[in-house]
Amino acid sequence: MSLADLPGTVDRALLAAGTATYDCHDFETLYKVPEALQAVVETLRGLGFATVARPPGYHVDPAVKSLRTAVRKAVAASPVIVVYYTGHGAHPERDTYYLVTKKSRPADLGGTAEPAADLLRLLTRRDDQGEAAADQPMVLVILDCCFSGGAGMEMLGDALRGIGNPNTWVIASAGALEYAQQGLFAEAFCDALRRPATGPSQRFVSLDWIVQAVNDAHAGQAQQQARLFPPATGSTGIPPFFPNPCHQPGLAGLTVADQHWMSRVRGGPQESTTGFYLTGKTGRLRAAAHLAAWMTDPGPKGLAVVTGSPGTGKSALLALPVLLTDRFRRADLMRAAEPGS
Repeated sequence: MSLADLPGTVDRALLAAGTATYDCHDFETLYKVPEALQAVVETLRGLGFATVARPPGYHVDPAVKSLRTAVRKAVAASPVIVVYYTGHGAHPERDTYYLVTKKSRPADLGGTAEPAADLLRLLTRRDDQGEAAADQPMVLVILDCCFSGGAGMEMLGDALRGIGNPNTWVIASAGALEYAQQGLFAEAFCDALRRPATGPSQRFVSLDWIVQAVNDAHAGQAQQQARLFPPATGSTGIPPFFPNPCHQPGLAGLTVADQHWMSRVRGGPQESTTGFYLTGKTGRLRAAAHLAAWMTDPGPKGLAVVTGSPGTGKSALLALPVLLTDRFRRADLMRAAEPGS
């Protein structure tokens, strides 16, 4: 879904843009840019992001003016913003870091390319008088370009001087002296968000963990390492950029073992840990009654075997007696149960 299809503001906005072709032959064509943009858009849409661009949800070969306009549009649209840009980056000696666009020329980057540090200013929400608003959006800038670590350091330096939006994080796909391989970061980044190794009690995925997962994914395959640059004012916790798809409310404070069994007994994400996913008068409920009768039978016992096709509730059935043997978990489970349950 794009912002054009939604009235008012949205919870999370994504500006995805990149440059694949260049008028100047000094910059080679990057054939994988559209593929990387599509992967990022599809992944973040699945996490609830609305795109600034109309279908297909990203800008390819945007002019500098169009890119700036899109950034301002994102700032006005949401309290949580992710800007992903991929393409060539250039950092001339004794100059700033530039995002190289389609019409950029090496001899005039200042007039034909976009200084990455300017994103800090563009991502600042301002009032009618041009003053910085008190309520600034949370912003993550992802630069998937060669030498993009240099841009991250410049943006952090400006932030330390009080310039731009103070709530800005930056992820660079490569160090200040490292080349970025086409599509490598985007693939690992999307894989990390789709399958995060984050516990179900954690609501959002940590940016530190994402960067580590990206670097682990292509360790030994490429001479580049992603880097995270937090806001100059510091971070007070995990920023709310990427919702954890495995999050289950109500598990915070439980042990890892309790989290495992509680998630199994519920049989799926719920809004509360009260109750459990064994309903009706047949199927799982009947199997639970049979299992309980077998466990409480004072006579000699053999072996109980629980079988069933995938998704029929074997884990929920086995998790129930585990939790019922703990008096605190039993009280939570039985709180909403009807008499005689």
